[in-house]
Amino acid sequence: MRGLFAGSGVEGLSNPLINEQILNLLPPGKKNDEVNVLYLGTATYDIALFREKQTARFADRGCRVSHLDVANTAAIDIDIDECASAIRAADVLLVGGGNTLFAVDRWHHLGLVPLLREAMERGCILAGGSAGAICWFDSGHSDSADPETYRTAMLNEYGNSDNGGREEDESSEYDPSHKKGWRYLRCPGLGFVPGPMVCCPHHDKVQSNGLLRANDFDEMLLARAVSGGKSVIGMGIDHYSAFVVRGDDYEVYSLPDKPGSVNEDGFFDVSSDGTPNGKPGVWIKRVIVENKEMTGNERRRQQLRVEAMVCPPSGKLADLLAYGGTNLPPQNNVERDENQASVDKCRRENPSGRQF
Repeated sequence: MRGLFAGSGVEGLSNPLINEQILNLLPPGKKNDEVNVLYLGTATYDIALFREKQTARFADRGCRVSHLDVANTAAIDIDIDECASAIRAADVLLVGGGNTLFAVDRWHHLGLVPLLREAMERGCILAGGSAGAICWFDSGHSDSADPETYRTAMLNEYGNSDNGGREEDESSEYDPSHKKGWRYLRCPGLGFVPGPMVCCPHHDKVQSNGLLRANDFDEMLLARAVSGGKSVIGMGIDHYSAFVVRGDDYEVYSLPDKPGSVNEDGFFDVSSDGTPNGKPGVWIKRVIVENKEMTGNERRRQQLRVEAMVCPPSGKLADLLAYGGTNLPPQNNVERDENQASVDKCRRENPSGRQF
């Protein structure tokens, strides 16, 4: 597979340097005016405002940009053959940020997932930021339970393209005077990136619930290890970084002159107010569970801990997965735990049409 997975949606995909990195994944000699970019805005309910911000740089470079809108049309009225034709014609599949859980469930409900996998297997570039990064991984640290990302709320606030636009990323900002009560959840992705990696975008950011994503991500990984009895591996992508995959190889790309969580000594450095004090980077995290036969209480008493390393600037995907050890869960594993209960609740509150 080939792909670029950015820590932010609007701010990442609207940046010409990120755009250039995506186009660099194309076969040599491919001219921009020959490139078909297909935008999937399902995670922001096909709102034109977000589509325009995240595809404009491709259009500026002469690429042919189209979009596949499937969020708001009744399933019976969606022509799957037209969807298949659009996906099969794409050189780049670009997924915007927003509500990951809704988008992935919607694609399953409409039968698009086999078409997306077929695109990956023929060499189409998979790209996206925020939710558009999580969706390609096995699962992710997601703000899909934030009611402000639900379909009705988003369409009410941003569905009118004459509302003056939105300058910030689609992820929420933290206002200490209006702290929200929602919690992050681990939501399923498509599992196209090899291995049971949990992806956390905006790794160095604080959103409207007041929780630094890096810290909450650690708690999520620990909780999964305790409840599942398996080791856990995760990837934290800073807001201004991207993880780039070229077959078996990867590299880390960070936007220049932007803040991030990696200080000059290679340590995590974000202030309590959410201000990053270093440069953007990508982190690989793990929780190792040595004894497969332990109960949950025994694993708690074992004092499992999160270990983290700054992702090397380039290398082999297999080496990153090896960091997680040999006791990892299978891909697309559904665990009947507290997190899954939160996922089920979110699905009821923001239905995609998919039945469980």
